[in-house]
Amino acid sequence: MASLSKMQLKVRYTPSSIGVKQQCLITLFNEKISEWAYEVEAMGTEPVVQEKSDIYGLLNQNCSTTISFQNPFNANLLIKAELKSTQGDQKTWHMLFDKHKHHKKTQRLHFRANDEAPWQSSTLTESDSDPVLQVSSTELGPKESISIPILFSPQLMKRYESTLFISSLYNNQTLIWTYPIVGLAQCKLTRLLELKCAAREAVQEVWDIHLENQIWNEKDKFDVHFNYNDQSMSGKRDNMAVSLNKDLESLKTLVNSSFEMELIDNCKESSKNQLQIRVLFSPLRPFSYAGELLIVNKTTGVQWLLGVRIEALEPVVDDVIRIESPLNQSSSIGFQLLNLFNCEAPFTAFFTPDSPDEFRIYPSKGVLQAATNDQGTTFIISFTPHQYGAPLVGKLLIQTQVMQWGYKVIGTHPKYKPPLSSVMHTKIDSHISKQVLQHKKCRMLQVKNFVKENAQLFKLKNKRFFP
Repeated sequence: MASLSKMQLKVRYTPSSIGVKQQCLITLFNEKISEWAYEVEAMGTEPVVQEKSDIYGLLNQNCSTTISFQNPFNANLLIKAELKSTQGDQKTWHMLFDKHKHHKKTQRLHFRANDEAPWQSSTLTESDSDPVLQVSSTELGPKESISIPILFSPQLMKRYESTLFISSLYNNQTLIWTYPIVGLAQCKLTRLLELKCAAREAVQEVWDIHLENQIWNEKDKFDVHFNYNDQSMSGKRDNMAVSLNKDLESLKTLVNSSFEMELIDNCKESSKNQLQIRVLFSPLRPFSYAGELLIVNKTTGVQWLLGVRIEALEPVVDDVIRIESPLNQSSSIGFQLLNLFNCEAPFTAFFTPDSPDEFRIYPSKGVLQAATNDQGTTFIISFTPHQYGAPLVGKLLIQTQVMQWGYKVIGTHPKYKPPLSSVMHTKIDSHISKQVLQHKKCRMLQVKNFVKENAQLFKLKNKRFFP
């Protein structure tokens, strides 16, 4: 603990008796100072109605939940578990017990809705048309726990209610634990909703949704939102090279910041049995999401599930950056960037996997300054070529949680320019002097024409032999 600070300790109390004060001592110890002792006193009361348990089940399919109960006493406790449907739905609710595990007797008993509860009266009437109450008994040891499975099978798109009663006799006192259970029907529609748009653009549509098995009521109000799950989002790693955090909170932030939905007049067209939803998709960075859209009847709580797929495509690059560097030397270029919003935001900067290794970006992580700042966060791109050839092209991405900037980076060698003779200066005389030129001309005049002389000698020889 810091100096002069406070700390809260949570004490959990599970009574093992009723109407009897129970005490404990909590001690906090420090070697240098001392110890603090706190006496805690509590008393157990009779059980009260527990919080409602909600269970969602697809229409005409089975789903289950469990109710956990622990014997709070330090003695064996014989309990009786009874499940009652408050609406008389005999085929909707079932209580499942493992006979061999709990060594109990399970029986199905019938009683009329106006009769007393089974723990209050030993007389039970039997009728096939009356609501069914399932009764099971078992004995629990001291502090022993039991899980009671409840099976829910909705037949209609409506709200179902039932109650699990766990009763026992302890010290000649009847104790009843009450667990309300609410069953809400779900309907999974076969339609798939799709929406596609390039990042930093916007698209708006109106979806007409037909709600199957809905009994329309003028008082019904609806709500629509996404039903998120851990594997809803996938990042593309080809030309986009998007690096996305698949964490559920990042998914919610990314989708909620780019997708808006509203019910038109928050009502329905009863003649067509459908809802109209206006959607606006305006993503700021590429991503794809495949999940479920949840439509809830706020009056009854029943739900409809639809498959939905939205995709934000790669946008046009924000700028083209050119950088030159000689072979095996590094050149750098810098620029500043501000966040799109009036707040600081963590960022990651990286070149896509298909970019050449000659490019580097610094810093690769940090905080992007808010849009209201005079100076933005400085980024430095370095280029170090290792061989001659065509220009190298890479793609730089700078990402925050909801925004992405993209830059095309082109790395080249300096262009070779031959020197101009007019501006060249050298210490060596490149011109021939007049004396050398005259001497050269004289030598050229004195040079014998051996071909001509040989031809003349050949003629003289021929005259001698052929006069």
